[in-house]
Amino acid sequence: YRKVKEMLDSGKFGKTYQCVVTDKNGEVTVSSPVTILEKAPTVNITLNAGNGYFDNGTNTKVVEVEQGKVVFDDFEEPDIIGYAFTGWLYNGEPVNVYNVTSDMTLTADYSKIWLVTFDANGGTSENGEGTTDRVTNPGYYTIDEELIPFKDGYCFTGWKIGNQNAGKKIQVNSDVTLVAQ
Repeated sequence: YRKVKEMLDSGKFGKTYQCVVTDKNGEVTVSSPVTILEKAPTVNITLNAGNGYFDNGTNTKVVEVEQGKVVFDDFEEPDIIGYAFTGWLYNGEPVNVYNVTSDMTLTADYSKIWLVTFDANGGTSENGEGTTDRVTNPGYYTIDEELIPFKDGYCFTGWKIGNQNAGKKIQVNSDVTLVAQ
């Protein structure tokens, strides 16, 4: 191992060698020819979390990678309260694979998370008192018909938002609480 490390450290790339190993019993083993290839050049990718943070508490992180095709999905995803990480942007455009030839900066992209909370109104659901669902795209949310709370002595008649019946679909563009009736 030491001799191979010395050859790598010496910069003798592109040369072909055969390794000869003698074990403690005097047995000699000769390897197939091995060519020491040059290490690929590296570049730095700066990850900008925007208003989010990485596990180490910072909002930027530099990752050293070999030049060539890089899959950005393998990078650590930053967190920001109330938002879901949706991917990386390069020059404002979504990207997850790129042929990297020089240093670059990626910026985190997020979607707002809205909470749809189901209040069992003194009853219980399969998950306990109530349940909460996360919605990351504004629009219509379909209420799971199998989400029926139980309350001893009562018959569930549906969900309400304020004083109005919720029906099967609701418009979600902010946090909303549905109350069992």
